[in-house]
Amino acid sequence: MLAVVAATAVAQEFRATLAGEVTDPSGAAVAGAKVAAASVERNVLYESTTNSAGRYYIQFLLPGKYTVTVQKAGFKTFVREDISLLAADRLAIDVKLDLGPVADTVTVSGDVTLLQTESATRQAVIENRILENVPSGGRNLYALQYDEPGVVKASTYWGSMELYAFGNVNGVAIGGGKTGENETVLDGVTNTKSDRGVAFVPSLNSTQEFTVQTNSYDAQFGRVGGGVTLINLKSGTNSLHGQLFEYFKNEKLRANDWAANKNGNPKQAFKNNTFGFELDGPFYIPKLLDGRNKAFFMISLEGLREHAQGGQGRTLPLPEQLKGDFSRLFNGDGGLVTIYDPLSTKLGPDGRTYERRPSIPRLTLPAMDPATRTITRRFCRRPIPTTRGLEKWTTCSARKAASRSAMGRPHGSTSPSSSGATIRPSPATSTHPRAWPATGARTGPTS
Repeated sequence: MLAVVAATAVAQEFRATLAGEVTDPSGAAVAGAKVAAASVERNVLYESTTNSAGRYYIQFLLPGKYTVTVQKAGFKTFVREDISLLAADRLAIDVKLDLGPVADTVTVSGDVTLLQTESATRQAVIENRILENVPSGGRNLYALQYDEPGVVKASTYWGSMELYAFGNVNGVAIGGGKTGENETVLDGVTNTKSDRGVAFVPSLNSTQEFTVQTNSYDAQFGRVGGGVTLINLKSGTNSLHGQLFEYFKNEKLRANDWAANKNGNPKQAFKNNTFGFELDGPFYIPKLLDGRNKAFFMISLEGLREHAQGGQGRTLPLPEQLKGDFSRLFNGDGGLVTIYDPLSTKLGPDGRTYERRPSIPRLTLPAMDPATRTITRRFCRRPIPTTRGLEKWTTCSARKAASRSAMGRPHGSTSPSSSGATIRPSPATSTHPRAWPATGARTGPTS
């Protein structure tokens, strides 16, 4: 189980930053100008003031759309609309103010340049629309890493990456590093175990976006020799949003595999149901709490039920062999296996080699040690577990008590389980993973 409280001072920063320079028509720096970035989805205001060099710096911006306003006495108000910020963005927006009354407004619209001059980090962002619309093979967001520059798949399995496919999740090399040298950050909190593997994989519907940094990242990530993956969960907005989904796969909808076709075998039975929901919005309790503009939540469930035939090879003794009768024990060439009496071994005449008596008559042991008989009777007939389960929970809450302070509480857990099944030809295997990500956010000045 993962349960942590993240403070801005100690967590790796996953939110965006705006910076830039404010000048007058002649190009001189404008000091003391008020710069405000307003979240369009949450109606939360983040403010800053330019210094003597005309520079401003606004941190801790959740991904989303923003409107930037700059005001200074003697200049017209500057407004820049439709600014889209992604996780860990470092965007520069320089402003040139025009002379005139503050009541007059100059509004600028258009996309911000993609070149981030405020940071030397090489990174790629997978946005929410890609996460929800591009097939990822098992609905695992880590499967989309392989499409990014500098990311190499090191695992050898190319099948569907379900919620439990941690071998594929961890089998990746980023930025020329080795596997096991990467860092994963979930909403600013490390999501990496002591063995350098990923601790938790959130569901696609709970993820706003994720960023892969290949190199030249900040010193806060300096403990790794590979790359950094920043995952940003949805935090809710002033509007209530929800999704309900189910994805279904079975043998009638898929082709037979190559080996089965070659051997003339029919398709094996297979059923996979991936289902869940996602809900986010403002906290609201009639007559008690109105969280619009300041407190938000998100909760999401993704569950999986999979039933597939499979087989495992095991060498088990025959019933008569449990009683000491090895008269039907053959080698690969079809000949009887020679069994020697260990008590007949003695040093040969040359003093260097050992001699032992030929095989036991009729290949039947005259007697078995009582302890050996008990062990073989108890363990050599035990069924092999062929059913496994997995449940995964994640919660995350954040509170912004003032315009420049914040606290958060992510939580995650993984609960595996298994049960036994009788050994049969092609035993059925069932997998039941579940992912429960949730997040709550408290943002904006307290009322």
